[in-house]
This record gives sequence, structure tokens and C-alpha cells, in this order.
Amino acid sequence: MSTRIADNVNANPTLSSNNKRNPIVFLEHLNLNIGTKWTDELESFFFKILGCMFDSRSSQILQNNQRVGMQSNTIMKWANVGYQQFHLVGYDKENCFDHLKAQNLLIPSTWSCRQKIYGIIGLEFGISSNYEEQQCWEELQRRLEQGLKDGVIDHYEEVKVLLLPTCVEDVDADNCVHREQLAFRIVACHGNTFQITAQQPASSVGTDDNHEYSPYYIGPTWPPPLVKEIPFPLPTNDPSGYTTIGEGIGHIVGLRSVEYYVPHCNRRLGPPVLENGDTSSPRQERTPLDVIQDAYNSLFPGIVCCRGYSKTVSKTSSTSSSSAYRPVSEQDQRKREYLEIRIGHERNPQYLRFTLLHPQQEEETEESPPYDGHHVAIYIHDFAESYQRAKDQSLIFENSIFPQFSYENLKDALEFQEFRFCNFVDTSTNITVFNLEHEVRSLQHQGFARNKHIWQNNNSSSRSNHT
Repeated sequence: MSTRIADNVNANPTLSSNNKRNPIVFLEHLNLNIGTKWTDELESFFFKILGCMFDSRSSQILQNNQRVGMQSNTIMKWANVGYQQFHLVGYDKENCFDHLKAQNLLIPSTWSCRQKIYGIIGLEFGISSNYEEQQCWEELQRRLEQGLKDGVIDHYEEVKVLLLPTCVEDVDADNCVHREQLAFRIVACHGNTFQITAQQPASSVGTDDNHEYSPYYIGPTWPPPLVKEIPFPLPTNDPSGYTTIGEGIGHIVGLRSVEYYVPHCNRRLGPPVLENGDTSSPRQERTPLDVIQDAYNSLFPGIVCCRGYSKTVSKTSSTSSSSAYRPVSEQDQRKREYLEIRIGHERNPQYLRFTLLHPQQEEETEESPPYDGHHVAIYIHDFAESYQRAKDQSLIFENSIFPQFSYENLKDALEFQEFRFCNFVDTSTNITVFNLEHEVRSLQHQGFARNKHIWQNNNSSSRSNHT
């Protein structure tokens, strides 16, 4: 029987069952501005091709925003994908932030009514014993072909992604392994790139006593909740009628990663990075990835980081006649250095990945697009301590788009159970190398307190044979 994600599903707190507590517990949502109209193409892409579920709570959030002065915010769609969400936001006009500038509030001129991530949004679909993996690929491809014909997507291709980590910090060797993934890479929704991979079974997780495999949700605990164990009936007041992708074939189980392309910095950053602290052997000149890694380490001590190299090879490609997108080809293979921030449980992790582009690479022949104001939301342990670290480093970001929130002091942050930071700054030179707004929430945030029994139950003795 097909299952679905109902309106009340969200991420919830848990402790790592292996006693290695990751300071960042969960990557919960990605917030994107989608323009001035909610179009049929957006509706079809998110709720039919991707199989997201509409979350009716977003209607109340829209009313709340307008009540506190955000009258220009006219669209708010929360699209649930497993236990994660896309927050899709629209405004009444293209120059949607002019009213804030008129109030002398600081809004960067590059922030846009339509937002495009310079990188890749990584989703995952589950495989069950009832369907062969090839069936899932074929079902997904059928939907993509139809989306291409209907003008819902601009381009898609089947790619092979190769990740070759080089371990740093305190990552165990067992956690840094070669990863090779087949994926559909899709360009849609104002040029954003989405990548869908098949969920990989691991050490019998997702199997029952008869060894039949069931897909599991991406989340901050292990063993995870299985798709078949969390049946959410269609609410009677839900007019959408959407079901999961392929009626259970290729069920999208969540947001696994968000990857960002980081431009090379033409200015010299701080002192060279040292190999294992050896002052006699500098590893290389400092790069933006070193700055980003230092920032995460300083804000969230104990965070698990991994450095490595990646390559992407195109297998098949399909592009609409009106599309300007060129597929990856064999000649376009490039080895790129990346920094991976691991989130949640080590056996069911999510990732924020930062991939460095170098001047000699073709992407850098054109200026990298400026940051347009989209944001990610994460939940963390040690909220007050992390806030104070961000405050001491002058990293607290007051986003004027949300006038109902203020993080001037710890009391304010605790009232809202969140704070924000945005800039990655090289402390030696005061150069900002990258921007990405993080909405940082505590485990006491109402969005995290909902349904926590779902995660806690999966640490019970009844499933201890899977740990």
C-alpha cells in the first residue's frame, strides 16, 4: 500500500544511538523564492514529478507573516519531501524588497524574488522488495520525459557521481569511503538543479523478519523509521489528492544533501593551511573551503567534516528544444575539491557540501552569480553555546525580511529558539568568501518538538537487532 507524508510530519529530536553526538542534528528545510505567481509548472514539478506533499500549515504561516508587516508576501507553499521540506515563497512584485529599503533596512541588492541555488539539491528515492531498482528508474524517467514535453522541466540527464573523500579532522576511516552514485540530474524551477539518487540499503536496515526490504526515511536517528511503518492517510480536508511518486514505486524519502559551488577567491587569504599541525610543511595556500570549515568548527565544535574530490560523468541526456542547458559530457569531466559537513546520525547522514571551483575551470569564465538570499534551516544541540560563539564572532545575522524575529541577545534567541548567520569570513583578512544564510534552531523549537516519538521509538529494544 502506498504511504504519504501528512501535514503534521516534521523533524524531531533524538540522540545518536552510538554515543557520538553530532552537534548539528538535522537539515530540515530549504527556503526558495519562486517569483510573483504560483504556476502550473511549479505545481506539477514539486507535487507530481517529485511527489512532495502539500503542508497545510503553510497557509497559517502566510497569514502570520502578513499580520506582522509582510504584506508583500503573497505565496507560501510548504512541500514536504519525507521529513524535510521545501519552503516556496512568492511576492506581489518583482522588486519585492523595495519597501524594506525604504525603511532604511539593510537588504543586499542581489537578493531576488526568484532564487536559484548555485549548486545541486540532492533527493533520494527508496527501493522496496516489491519493485526492482530498474522499475523505479524507469518510472522516474517516464515522469521526467512527460515533464520535459509539458515544459515543466528544462533538462535532465542520467549521471554517475564519484566521491573520493580524503579524511580530515576526527572522521573515522570507516566513515570516509569511496562513494559512487547513479542519479537523475534535473534542471527546473527557475534554473535550479535537483539530483535524485536511489537509496542504498545498509547492513539489513529496512528489512523485516522475512528479509523483505522496505525504504526508510532520512532523519537524525538509527535505525530509522521505515516507510511502511508510518502510514499517513489522506486528510479529508486536503483538496490536493496527491499521492507519492509512482504509487510507491520510487517513493521520495527525503532531502539527503545540498551542494554549493564556491567560487575561487582571487585575493590571498590568511596563513597557509598546515598538514597535521606541522609548521614545517604547509599543505597549500588557504582556500575558501578552509574558511568555511573553520567557521563550522568554531560555531559547532565536534562537527564532522570530510574533504575530498568529486567527478561527474553524463550517461544519457534529454533537453527541451528551448533550453540553453548543455549536458555534462565525457570531455567535461573535472576533479573538484569539496568540503562535506555531515549532519545527524553517521549511518543516516545528511550533508551540506561545498565544492570549490578554480579559475581555470570553464565555470569561472563567467562571473559566479551573486548570493540571492535563499536559506537552509538546521537543528542543533548546545543552542545557547552556539549562539554565544556566533555573537562573539559578530556573525549573528538579523534578516530584515522577517521583522517578527530579533537575535540581539541570548534572551531574544531563546524566545524564538533560533538565530541566523550568513557570512563565512576569513578572520585573518576579514574577507568574506561565501554567503549562505543558516536558520539555526534549537531542539526546543516547536518544529522539532512535534512527533518526536517517531524517532525515539526507533531506538527501542524492539528493533535493537538493526543497530
